Amino acid sequence: MILKQIFKSPWRKDNTAIPNTTNTTIPPELLTKQLAQTNSEMRRQACTQLADIELLHNTIAADPNPEVCATAASRLQYLLTGIDPASPPLADRLAYCERQLQTTESEPLANILSQKAQEPELRALALTKVTTPTVLVEIATNDPIATIRLAAVERLTDKSSLEQILRLVRKKDKSVYKIAKQRLKTITEQEQAPIRIQEQAQTICNKLERIVKRKLWGQDKSLVDIYTQEWKALPGAPPPDITSKFTAALDTFHQGYANYQAECQAQQELEAANAQLQNQRHQLLERLKTALISTDSNLAQTELTAIIQEWTKIHQDITLPKTILQNYLDLVANLEQHIQTLEIATNSCQKLTDHIQQARLWLTSKKITLEHQQLQKWQNIGQTLSSTCQDQQIQQNYQNTREQLQNLLTSQKEQAQTRLDQLPSKLQDLEQELNTGIMQHAATWHQTIRSDLALIRSSGIAHKQCDQIEARLHNLTPRLRELQSWRKWGTNQHRISMCETLEHMLTEDLAPTLMLEKVQALQQEWKLLNKEGNRINEA
Repeated sequence: MILKQIFKSPWRKDNTAIPNTTNTTIPPELLTKQLAQTNSEMRRQACTQLADIELLHNTIAADPNPEVCATAASRLQYLLTGIDPASPPLADRLAYCERQLQTTESEPLANILSQKAQEPELRALALTKVTTPTVLVEIATNDPIATIRLAAVERLTDKSSLEQILRLVRKKDKSVYKIAKQRLKTITEQEQAPIRIQEQAQTICNKLERIVKRKLWGQDKSLVDIYTQEWKALPGAPPPDITSKFTAALDTFHQGYANYQAECQAQQELEAANAQLQNQRHQLLERLKTALISTDSNLAQTELTAIIQEWTKIHQDITLPKTILQNYLDLVANLEQHIQTLEIATNSCQKLTDHIQQARLWLTSKKITLEHQQLQKWQNIGQTLSSTCQDQQIQQNYQNTREQLQNLLTSQKEQAQTRLDQLPSKLQDLEQELNTGIMQHAATWHQTIRSDLALIRSSGIAHKQCDQIEARLHNLTPRLRELQSWRKWGTNQHRISMCETLEHMLTEDLAPTLMLEKVQALQQEWKLLNKEGNRINEA
């Protein structure tokens, strides 16, 4: 109410103070006493001289005379603007105005000060409380401080005032013109915002309704999320009817999407079960493939039995595609064939090992002469066994043994060829011995020739010379048998003589030493006869 009293009297356009009733300056103490007088005219005159804004404020609030209050209010206005040289310091006036502008009735004071205050600080402070469009237009077009003019434009909210400013400052103040134009554009956009919100909301709602009709729940979920975000991002509230339509369409989509998710979940569970079954089936088929490279027939057979049992247990109530079933049957058949092959290979490996052992006996025995035909037969059997044996070590052992036998046979052939070349000379020596009748040398040559012929035949050397020598040896054999029979008769006669000598020694009176010497001499002679190869008559 005090501010209303302050600004009831109009502001003087000439910016002059209330006229004094006297031409003399009255001291403040006397003015204070004069305000306490009962004479209203004296109090009014005192108000025209006062420079204390607090005292004037209190007078307006307490004096019962309206004229005194009006005079005090005019004086207070004049002092607050800073026009009067007697105005209090700016800091005091700013402090007073800050207190008064916080009240609910501060706008009249703000209107006066924002236009008439001499200091920019005071005008800027008062401007924060000004809302009257005409006052704001006045400040925006006439205030000498640019920041205050711009602040005044920022506070305008009606289009007519902004349009007025645009007309007044079009070429005078570009900054104010720019701000006013932007403010006018903003207000226009704000006025049109409900229409745009309605149009945007209707567009979003139409899109959502079309999507609901499509019923492509999974495919359109991302679009619905986008439309929902666009709806929430609308700068204002859409009309209730459009909001209801959008909400209904959104609920319909969410229900359809929930049903779609339930169907997808069921489908995923079914696919997961099928995938697990397919994985088990794949593992069994892979196990069959792995068993096909096994080298142990027993392990392969055990694995085959286990796989068949598991396959039957898994697929006993399921109709399999023909391709998968045929693949399984083919793998089983291949594995059974593989197991049979492994068993044959195992048996072949054992036989080939024994076969190699037989050959090693030939190699380690120096008394055995290799037979060419026997070696060929051994190689044929070994080749057959090696083709079915899958043990690389055993096959390598067979090849090594075969090479050793071939080397031995080659060496034997060389030796046989050498002996074949010597046979004519040996046969000639045999004939000479038979002609001279020396039985011992003849028998030795005969045996040597027969041994050489046996070696040559065993080594596989076919030669006409060998046949000729064998024929000649056959012709000489009767003569050798005749000499042998004569020698045998002579030897037997000599042995009989030795027996008779021993028998006579039993009747002779000989010294033991002499008898021992004779007996030992007879024993040595007996052994010599045995050594010459003459058979002993048992009697």
